[in-house]
Amino acid sequence: MDCSYPLLINKCFKYVFSDKSILRDFLKSFFELLGNDINLNISEVQVQSLISGGHITIKDFYGDIVIKIGKKLIICLEVFNGFERKDFRKSLMYTLRYYSNQLKVGMKYYKTKKVIGIILFYDSTYKMDSLMKDYVLADKFNISDIDDLEIEIFLIKLDNTIKFTYNKSEEQKGIKYLKAIKSENLEEIKKITKGDHMLEKLYYRTLAFIGKPKNRGLIDHFESTMRNAKRIAKLEGAEETKIETATNLCKLGVSKEIIMQSTGLSEDEMRKLKIN
Repeated sequence: MDCSYPLLINKCFKYVFSDKSILRDFLKSFFELLGNDINLNISEVQVQSLISGGHITIKDFYGDIVIKIGKKLIICLEVFNGFERKDFRKSLMYTLRYYSNQLKVGMKYYKTKKVIGIILFYDSTYKMDSLMKDYVLADKFNISDIDDLEIEIFLIKLDNTIKFTYNKSEEQKGIKYLKAIKSENLEEIKKITKGDHMLEKLYYRTLAFIGKPKNRGLIDHFESTMRNAKRIAKLEGAEETKIETATNLCKLGVSKEIIMQSTGLSEDEMRKLKIN
């Protein structure tokens, strides 16, 4: 039994990374990739945990995976298949809520732990350009007016891992984890994880989740959603190509009639593009 992009299925991702040994190894590799050395003494892992609004009129959130590390750090880990403005807002509020919810009545402000949000997303069927422009985001978003950067959010676009050539002897382990998470199928995950004990454990936990009959309905729904998203993206891409072609032909002085014949655009559509 197999499925498309197994680790982008939210429940599968949570099932696999709820294993403390995999989670610890992933985070260690991830921070090494960023050039940071963090003591990963994991004291608690919460999956799909309630982040209460604290009041009946305030919205509650449910965190994907929340990791408490010693007395000084909380990490919020999420995965998205596609990432849009609403997802960014939700993740930002979720991270901020976890930071502010630490303070109980009578506690001193200096007793809060640092909170890091790690958001992994695969954007192949969605558009993110406007989000990147609006929020001026690249790989990392810092709320820099908080002392010592007590809140950080890392946005990791999994599509970018394709830029790294797969080389078993040289590739950093953090990149292998990210490639495994965005893998299209189990066979690809198996190939990437081969030869490393912890990465192979990730593969076998993914295999175990996919193999459970009770998860079949969830997998079928996910694959149907993926097919629809790709179909919509293809149609939108074709429309964009027509518009771009028409605009370029217009700049070259090609007549409206020829442009319409070449692109299939109607006179009304040409008017909207201000092509006369």
